[in-house]
Amino acid sequence: MSNIYGGGEGISKWLESQQVLDEQVKIVGDYIILNVANEYPIPLNKCNSADTILHWVWHLAEKTWMTQDISRKFIEVACDYHGIKYT
Repeated sequence: MSNIYGGGEGISKWLESQQVLDEQVKIVGDYIILNVANEYPIPLNKCNSADTILHWVWHLAEKTWMTQDISRKFIEVACDYHGIKYT
């Protein structure tokens, strides 16, 4: 019997995509590092409120390598680090 994710294969692909995102967007020292086309460091102290995170999302949206998934992961990482509720 198959589920909405297309069975085990769908879940495996989703888990793989999450692992890739975890490598593309992560905290290293005092920075959130976006590592897609190249390393793009964002200081954690420059994205410490909903307003500053929104500023960065707006800025990053102009990058040719930015995707919706990477944007969502950036928001998740920044908000979780600073204890900001985003859902």
